[in-house]
Amino acid sequence: METNESICATNNLCIRTAEQAPPCGSVRAHLPNLPLARQLCTFALDGQIQLENNNTDDWSPARRLTRQGWAHIERGISLPADDPAAEDFLSDAAILTGRAAAIAKREIAETGSQHATDAYVDTRTLDIFLPAFGALYDGEPLGPQELAEQRIALSDLIEEIDESSLPTPVARGLRLKAAAHLLLSRSAAHPITQADIQYYPASAREGRNREPSFTATNHDGYYIMDGTKVPIKARSNAGRRVKYDESILFLPYNDLVTKTHKKIADPPTPPLDSVVDFSVDLLAAEARGEELYPNEIEWLDLTTEAVHRAVVRFCEAQSERFEARDW
Repeated sequence: METNESICATNNLCIRTAEQAPPCGSVRAHLPNLPLARQLCTFALDGQIQLENNNTDDWSPARRLTRQGWAHIERGISLPADDPAAEDFLSDAAILTGRAAAIAKREIAETGSQHATDAYVDTRTLDIFLPAFGALYDGEPLGPQELAEQRIALSDLIEEIDESSLPTPVARGLRLKAAAHLLLSRSAAHPITQADIQYYPASAREGRNREPSFTATNHDGYYIMDGTKVPIKARSNAGRRVKYDESILFLPYNDLVTKTHKKIADPPTPPLDSVVDFSVDLLAAEARGEELYPNEIEWLDLTTEAVHRAVVRFCEAQSERFEARDW
């Protein structure tokens, strides 16, 4: 595929620097994290695969394989419709992800390492959303049953974290990782959202980009709304140590659930950790199909409505291409 100078996400950095430029995609400056994969130059996406194959920054083999899996997914979903190579890239991503999960589980069993568990959560998240990326390539959103299975898998991941021997603060942080995806996935599928919306976790390029100039635009996940990406940073209030770019919707999970609790529960408000733990348990229980009390359903719906309002405000503050009335 020929490069298209009018849509190059890096404004043709590799062309503008002429002979001094490294091959497109061979440095992280060629791989900004705000564009969707299909908006990037195909040469850059090919380069990303090589970059991750040669990655020596991560000491964890599981994390290296996960990053390689993400690079293959992004290359696959960037291809034109019905390109037979897309299936190969997505299949390779599934193989890499499976290997990463097996290695991470072995490291956890042998060492109980926090880093190995963190890598396992990341690779399991990628594995859970693989069907969603396949559907994205096909141009057909996941159906209700597939979305339900996705949320069940996220709740199972939370249960695996609960059963680990990690210290409570570490386990709580990993639970929050999975719960943020669960909440945002729920919000996309909720009846209050009237547009054609799908939720996706951020790739390694989008969420863990090591290029210093892209730190402020790292994000945890995103909605695709009418073909437009709405990037969201949701995982933790700790992110406030970074001044996020205005193109990112900063929507801390902790803030969301605390505000909901204050609306619905009698004072005094319990400690933050208790509120967060309660919210994660509630999301996981609903995903597993457990029967909830009416006030618990109201609690989840209020939190979902808060996500909805924040996205509407964000869209209105961005360009006119975001049509808030479609929500």
